[in-house]
Amino acid sequence: MIYVIITASIFNRFGLIDDTRRKERYLTAIRDTLLEVPSFMTPIIVENNGKRPTYLDDFEHFGKPVQVVYTNNNELRYQNKFTIEMKDIRDVIRICNIKAADMIIKITGRYRMISPSFFVEVDRKSTRLNS
Repeated sequence: MIYVIITASIFNRFGLIDDTRRKERYLTAIRDTLLEVPSFMTPIIVENNGKRPTYLDDFEHFGKPVQVVYTNNNELRYQNKFTIEMKDIRDVIRICNIKAADMIIKITGRYRMISPSFFVEVDRKSTRLNS
């Protein structure tokens, strides 16, 4: 199985509280990306400011709700975003029971995919590797 993990942080580490630009960027980029993710891939959104209802809960992929995993990793105050994102991804792997043989594509939620070609190429190469 191929998972597309979309990372998000509604409240950033520097105290920016969910301003309109940040929210619109996430909504637009995630919506556009989900349109490009093929139906045979499983998108999961991870957000790192604790479990609560957010606008991330409303996304669908081919008519099914996209799972959102909420972590508290942004509270840990690591020196860099990479450490927080890796903790988020590890939590998703654990919570969603992703297997070692599965593939993960990580995408930042504020950047959008404008074509399915990357996903198709990853699938093509992974199929060839597993044959």
